[in-house]
Amino acid sequence: MLFSQHKLLSKIIDACDLPIGIPAKLRRETGPEAEKPLSGMWAFMTGRGGEIASSFGKYFLQACARAGAGVIIPDGMHEKYYLASMKIDSSSPIQRQILTKSLDILIYDATLFDKIEDLENLFSCLKKWSLKISPCGRILILGKNPEVANETDDKKPVRYAITESLTSFVRAYSKETGRNGTTVHLILIPQSHQKLIFDPIARFLASGRSAYITGQTWKISQPKSFNGNFNPVNSLKGKVAIITGASRGIGYACAKRLHEEGAEVILIDLPEQKDQLHKVASELSGFPLITDLRWPASPDYVTRKIKENFPEVDIVVHNAGVYLEMELKKMTLKEWKAVWDTNLSAAIRLTEALLPHIQNGGGGRIIAIGSISGLAGVGGQTCYSGSKGGLSGYMKGLAEILKKRNITANTIAAGYIQTSLTSKIPRWQKEIGKRASALMQGGIPEDIGNLVAFLAGAGGAFLNGQTIRACGGHIIGA
Repeated sequence: MLFSQHKLLSKIIDACDLPIGIPAKLRRETGPEAEKPLSGMWAFMTGRGGEIASSFGKYFLQACARAGAGVIIPDGMHEKYYLASMKIDSSSPIQRQILTKSLDILIYDATLFDKIEDLENLFSCLKKWSLKISPCGRILILGKNPEVANETDDKKPVRYAITESLTSFVRAYSKETGRNGTTVHLILIPQSHQKLIFDPIARFLASGRSAYITGQTWKISQPKSFNGNFNPVNSLKGKVAIITGASRGIGYACAKRLHEEGAEVILIDLPEQKDQLHKVASELSGFPLITDLRWPASPDYVTRKIKENFPEVDIVVHNAGVYLEMELKKMTLKEWKAVWDTNLSAAIRLTEALLPHIQNGGGGRIIAIGSISGLAGVGGQTCYSGSKGGLSGYMKGLAEILKKRNITANTIAAGYIQTSLTSKIPRWQKEIGKRASALMQGGIPEDIGNLVAFLAGAGGAFLNGQTIRACGGHIIGA
C-alpha cells in the first residue's frame, strides 16, 4: 500500500512536517483509447501576450476541448467572443475563471518569448495558478524550437538561452509539483507546423496515459508527409507490430496496448518463455515467434516468418534486454558480451533485417526501450548503462537516415518500473529508487505501454530521434 493511501499516516506526517514524501495515487488510464479522454477535466490557456495572443496556445486548447475538456473563460472576457476567437465549439463545457476552485490542465504559451525578461511572466502566472491546479494536474508549456531559426538571426543565441532556461525550469518545477502527482512538460514547436500535431500530443500529455512522465521536453518535428487524418479510437487498425521480449512485464504491456488500439501483434521471446508466450498470443490473438535474438540465424528466421504471414511491418518495439549489476573488475568477458549482445547488437541486427519490410509506403515506427541508466551512467552498471546508451544513440542515427522514408525512430528511457526483474531487488533499494523520482514512486509496465502506443500512432509522426524519459522525473539522468 502506498503511504498516500494511508490517510492517518499522511495526516501525521503533514502535521509534523516530516521530510518523508507522500506519493500521490496517480490518475492512470487503462484499456483502449476513449474518444473523449479529457471529459470532466478543465483547461485554461494563457501566455506572455494574454489569453488569445498566440495561435499555438489556441491550437492546444482547441485540441483539449476536442478531447472533451471543459474550457475556463478568462476574467473580463465575453464568453461568446472568447469561444469564437479561440475557434472552440460553443457546445463545449465552460466556466468563469472567477468561479474556478481548481483546474486540471494549465497551458502556458511561451512561443512569443524573445528576451530573458519574458520569463518573469511565466513566474507570475505559475505563482498565481499553482495553488489552483488539482492533484494529478498537467502543466503544459509551449515554446519555439530555436534549431529552426535562421542561422544568421542575431537573436538566435537569446532564443537558445530561453529554450535551455525553460528546459531546466521544467525539470526543476516538476520536482516541486510531483508530490501531488502533477506533471510538467515543455513542448517545442517548429516554425512550420500542421494544426493536427496538437491533437495526439495534447490527448496524451493531458490525460492519464502520461501519468508517470514528467519534466520532459518534447521536440516536435515536421514529418516529410502527413495525410492529416487523425482517428483517436482504434488508431492502429490494420497495422502490424513486432514486440521483442513480449511474454511478460513491459513487453507484454506494450503488446497489449498495441492490440487494444487495433494492431496485429507479432510476439517474440526466448525458448524458455515458450508456454507464457503462447498464452499471451492466445489472449491477444497474436503471432508467436520463439527464438533467441542473440542467435546469428534469428533475424533471417524472423523476417522469413513475417514474409510468409504478413504483407509488411509497421511498428517495431525493441524491448528484449537483460540487466547486470556488477563492478567491471569482477565481471567476466562472457557476462560482458551477454549484456551487450542482448541489449544492443541483437536490436541492430534485427532492425537491419527488418528495414526492407517496414512500411514501404512510409509511416513506420521503430521504438526502443532503453533506460535512464543509459543517460546517466550508473556505478556498478557499466555494461548495462553502456549498452542502453548505445541503443539510444543507434536510434538517433537511425532516425536521421530513415526520415526521408518517413519512418521515425525513438527511445524510451525507462526508470524504476515494477516488474519481476525489479522484484528481486532488496526492499530498501527499491524504496530509494522509487523515492528518488519527482513523483516519489515507481512506475508500472502499463506506463511504458501507453507511451509506446502513443509513439506508434499519429503522435510518433511528429517525434523523431528523441529519447523520452518515462521515469517519474527520476534524479538519475535528470
